[in-house]
Amino acid sequence: FALESYFSQFNYGYANKYFFTASIRRDGSSRFANNKWGTFGSIGGSWVLTKENFLDNNDNVNFLKLKASYGLIGDQAGVSIFSGQNTYSINNLGGQISLGVNAIQDPNLTWETSKVFQVGSEFTLFNKFLDGSVDYYIKDTEDLIFDRRIGPSIGDALIRTNDGVLRNSGL
Repeated sequence: FALESYFSQFNYGYANKYFFTASIRRDGSSRFANNKWGTFGSIGGSWVLTKENFLDNNDNVNFLKLKASYGLIGDQAGVSIFSGQNTYSINNLGGQISLGVNAIQDPNLTWETSKVFQVGSEFTLFNKFLDGSVDYYIKDTEDLIFDRRIGPSIGDALIRTNDGVLRNSGL
């Protein structure tokens, strides 16, 4: 199989306290028959509050940064090399030739896509006594790649397809 990707990224910082980043990625995979290409991007920003006048020289808060980001992630894990193409084998059964089904494929199989939102903070407190970070995230995944049961009378019992959604979140 082959994977072709194009990637671009932009980073910007201002006054050593405001930071912005953006990226975009375009991936093409030979594993998909009709939907080979996916576009995935992200944006993020952060603000170092301890660089502001209202927290400058604060003895209890040595460092404090707020951050947030949102992005899309594409996945092709679990997709076979011949997705979208039904495969067969030629068998010789007692001198008789037969055509057997190896796998029935979904020609519309496409990228599994996750949308990830994250917000958090990094901090150093009490004269550098305590370092830490707190992050909260939500990850919504669409077009999950699953094996769905089909009628075995057509020669196969499973078809790999996009089916389902999933949400993960945590602190």
